[in-house]
Amino acid sequence: MATWASDKTSGDVCLNVTDVVSFNNYPGWYGAPGCVSCANETWQRLSSWAAVNYPRKPFTVSETGGGGIFEWKNDTAPGNGQFWSQKYQANLVSTDAAFLVGNSNVSGVSLWLLHDFKVDDESCGQCQYLPHPDNLTVPWDCGYVNVECGGGASCLNRPCGRPAGLNHKGAVDFWRRRKESFPLLAAIYGGAADQH
Repeated sequence: MATWASDKTSGDVCLNVTDVVSFNNYPGWYGAPGCVSCANETWQRLSSWAAVNYPRKPFTVSETGGGGIFEWKNDTAPGNGQFWSQKYQANLVSTDAAFLVGNSNVSGVSLWLLHDFKVDDESCGQCQYLPHPDNLTVPWDCGYVNVECGGGASCLNRPCGRPAGLNHKGAVDFWRRRKESFPLLAAIYGGAADQH
């Protein structure tokens, strides 16, 4: 079996040699940020395109999702909530996953990712966690997100795309605390939210 996670989607010129058509796409996050309904529209278009152009090949979603900072619940935000809030992430990823799981043109779905982790954002550099508690098993407060990452700008406000140099797309945070998206995704995927 040959496949790859194509971020070129329908523009990938090598799909004729794959056994499984697999696309990476983040509608509502990188594509049309803030537009939750764009997830369904994008995946409907891409899954239909794959069914027409490669009817004998399974279509899978190899990456999709959106980020949410654990400490930013933002329960009072109108509509879908604010970008980076748990409310927005839960809305986006549950809409995304529910549509994909229920789509007969989709054979498999992999959300990116289970837990938040530290990354180096090329456009921002490695944001510092200092000062921080000596014990890294103790969750920090939201202040760690706003630490300066050079030039006096905070990582959250700097256009680097990764507040505090973290990938916040997990259903659990850096300390494995469950975000609002966790039980929604567990229900969509048929699992129990209290299972480990």
